[in-house]
Amino acid sequence: MASINIARKSCIFYRMSRPSRPRPSRPFLVFGRPTSSVERKMAKFIVTPSASFIDETISVCVYGVHKFPNVTIRAFVEEMGRTFEAYAHFIPDVNGAVKVDSHPSIGGSFKGIMPMGLFTHMQPSTGQKAGTRLVKKDVTTPLLFHLTAYKGFLSTDDFNSSNIESLTQSVLGKTTVERWYMGKDVDRIEVRSGNIRGTLFKPKGKGPFPGIIDLFGASGGVTEFRSSLFATHGFASLALAYFAYEDLITDIKQVDMVYFEEAVDWMLNNQFVMDSGIGVIGVSAGAQIVVKLSIICGPKIKACVCINGSPFYTEGGTGNLYKGKQSANYIMK
Repeated sequence: MASINIARKSCIFYRMSRPSRPRPSRPFLVFGRPTSSVERKMAKFIVTPSASFIDETISVCVYGVHKFPNVTIRAFVEEMGRTFEAYAHFIPDVNGAVKVDSHPSIGGSFKGIMPMGLFTHMQPSTGQKAGTRLVKKDVTTPLLFHLTAYKGFLSTDDFNSSNIESLTQSVLGKTTVERWYMGKDVDRIEVRSGNIRGTLFKPKGKGPFPGIIDLFGASGGVTEFRSSLFATHGFASLALAYFAYEDLITDIKQVDMVYFEEAVDWMLNNQFVMDSGIGVIGVSAGAQIVVKLSIICGPKIKACVCINGSPFYTEGGTGNLYKGKQSANYIMK
């Protein structure tokens, strides 16, 4: 993408209050299903809303289970062939209802009252590779979470039992919930400008918007889910690739900090980005890079978020190459 001409405006990123986020209006639900979904005669799921952003709290209720003293609710999701799940045990109230946001779980993946516990306590399903992570690859589509209510208190062993017929007969009701990263009022733009490679997410319109550069770690490529959610909140966010992507270098040790300087200037020179400074966020190896980048770029960086990275300079770590030389001098200034 060709660079966009500079239109300098006087704004202060770090003093702005959090931008109001575009709310999914009812037309947004053309992506999904109505607020309530009934797929079994015995039990009725009501999930509000059934189409929401990934960081929104939703309400999950099951009605019509008064005949069953014990109920298990399971959440299941599959992404790129990887499966994750959580489950909880509930005792229905006198009206034959289970309300996850107010009824305590007495067993399963979590205990106590946790309105979003079925989502926040997900673990890789049995048989998945150790360390498997739930990462949304295509942010233009939602994660589909399948919720199922079962009679009795079931466990992971029951869900993975070879007795499929018995598990099926235990089903009281089920529904599907959509969880989105990217709002309908967000633009997704692939970036190939100079040396810069990545994906830019921004709210529709001219802006200017507060800018963010978003880095992940040693897996390489470009990871978009966080930047797409930032844009849904009103930011212009560049999911920046820096190795193992298209024509970029393949060895993370060869990454030169000059590349990230170029990315900072590219962001600030775009007319839809506030020109008073941007924020940077990084995870793992990306966290080390954004800390060093903040030192190099000075006032161009107004906020730095370091996640799971070293809180101090590490010789030999990621981002030690600057202008073709291995040196800590720029860190020690």
